[in-house]
Amino acid sequence: MKIEHLKWIPRVLAMIFIFFLLQFSFSIFTSPILFWLKIKGFFIYSFPALMFLITLIYSWKYPKIGGIIFMVLGLIFTAYFHTYSIITSFFIITLPAMLIGGLFIYYSIKTKPAK
Repeated sequence: MKIEHLKWIPRVLAMIFIFFLLQFSFSIFTSPILFWLKIKGFFIYSFPALMFLITLIYSWKYPKIGGIIFMVLGLIFTAYFHTYSIITSFFIITLPAMLIGGLFIYYSIKTKPAK
């Protein structure tokens, strides 16, 4: 596999994962509350996706550190959202973050310049 493919696989997976998390934020617009409360709720529900987006932007330049941050965020989500108690939520929320982090770290190791 070419190194160029290794560079894009975790980035594209991270974008898909971020869009997946962001879709949960739009559920607030179906509730019968005031519009400004809907906007406030949207930003609160978007916080996890925003954290991963910031990490993805950072990972673009520093893939090893970004991969570690992805894995740490996966562990934080496991503890905060209790995804360890339901296997389905673990596979949907935690596992993709850990996989993406691992792929970023793998890419940084494979592209390390020879000394």
